[in-house]
Amino acid sequence: MGSIDQSVKNPPRFRRWHSFFLSLVIAIAITSAYGLCTQDDAFISFRYAENVWLGHGLVFNAGERVEGISNPLWTLLCVFPFALGLDPAFFSVLMGLASLVLLMWGTMRLAEHFSIAGWMAVWIVALDPSLLLESMEGLETTFYAALICWSIVWGVREAKDDRPFVRSTFLFALASITRPDAPYLFALFHLGQIVFRKQWKRSFWAGVGLGAFLAVITALRLGYYGEYLPNTFYAKVGGLAWERGLLYLQRYFQYHLLILVGILFAWKGRSLRPLLLVYIGYVLYVCSIGGDFKPTSRFLLPLTSIGAVFAVGFIQRWSRPVQLLALILLFVAPRYLLFRKSQGWAQTRRSNLIARRVAGEWIRSHTSPNVVLAMHSVGVIPFYAKRKTIDMWGLNDKVIARTPVENFGSGMAGHERSNPSYVFAQKPDLYLPEDDLFLPKKVEHSAPKDYPASFANDYRSISIQIEASWLNIWVRKDLIQDKTNSKPSQEALP
Repeated sequence: MGSIDQSVKNPPRFRRWHSFFLSLVIAIAITSAYGLCTQDDAFISFRYAENVWLGHGLVFNAGERVEGISNPLWTLLCVFPFALGLDPAFFSVLMGLASLVLLMWGTMRLAEHFSIAGWMAVWIVALDPSLLLESMEGLETTFYAALICWSIVWGVREAKDDRPFVRSTFLFALASITRPDAPYLFALFHLGQIVFRKQWKRSFWAGVGLGAFLAVITALRLGYYGEYLPNTFYAKVGGLAWERGLLYLQRYFQYHLLILVGILFAWKGRSLRPLLLVYIGYVLYVCSIGGDFKPTSRFLLPLTSIGAVFAVGFIQRWSRPVQLLALILLFVAPRYLLFRKSQGWAQTRRSNLIARRVAGEWIRSHTSPNVVLAMHSVGVIPFYAKRKTIDMWGLNDKVIARTPVENFGSGMAGHERSNPSYVFAQKPDLYLPEDDLFLPKKVEHSAPKDYPASFANDYRSISIQIEASWLNIWVRKDLIQDKTNSKPSQEALP
């Protein structure tokens, strides 16, 4: 093992910022190359934000108070494009890129606090395809990661200077209304301060401050939605899912080997142990809930900055030849493979966005305003259709969110609840199936086996041509004017 090269560790100020801006330019270039690939779930936030702007309140369907979002601060920020007359998808991209800049800057500051090369840590972030793609997909992931990063940056500085944890607690409070797991990260951070730095008194008062904030938020939620917790908690949480969670970790770390090795060596640095406690504690939490359904491993991305610090701390322990070899084997090769995969994920998102937008706009143009839809992915289509929608995964429905799930943890993460009998007892006008919805060919659907027996009697599978593609949906039979026509005209729909 060689000694740490101080020129690598502490380059001149000009070269340090030169490296930062170069990495930033490359990161934004890669991110922009993905194109507009906004995820379906982002349009749920857009729909809530639009309803706020229209005066309906923070709701999915006007008149129904259900908190089907886990990111209220991000959703409220999305009100601005409606106020300014902008496309919310484009606005979310700008916010994602701005968040990426803040995250990279915060990563550099965090690394330098521990005498680790910040300019190198920034490259770990800048060349993470999972994070870059998330910055383009319209959700709060990168924004949340930046908030957590700066919460820890300020927390570390306040601990070092023996100052009250004011700024860090404020940022953790903002993070708490961006993602619901932020209070857990706050607790892990202060547990590290107590165990390794004996910061009992100041951590206690920080906890009182955040606790008071969360009490106010809970009171507001209870008064507005009538619930102590967001409806998404009931829809997504049903028990432990360790097996699925371990697979989730394996998929992430196979492309982030340098971070994994950095974690294994982080214990050798005494100053890094509080951060190691945060990282491991959070990873165990993500593993216990079974992770997320997205291939970008977004639940592990909020601690990207800490992982980058561990990775560079490991690299700096070795001589330059070993550093170069480690970078090639543990960083460059896995990240290249991840980038190739991320291009396919982005293409899928782009295609889904285009197809679902066309379908939603067609429904808006060819159905009456009082038509009710039922479907599972309730993002893009309901947003553009502007129709009341029953969320069949229960994120925006209190009954489905509380429907028991057999063998919880064996299905798709966050999308395991359903209650078809309850849904079709409400007689929605159109049912849009999750598969084979909008294709270049007609598809005659068969009634799903787990649907009520009355479904096949009440609904009919039809295919409607829209330009060169077909919208394959189910329509209530009593709403089809010409029941002998397998290709009804637009007048045949409600």
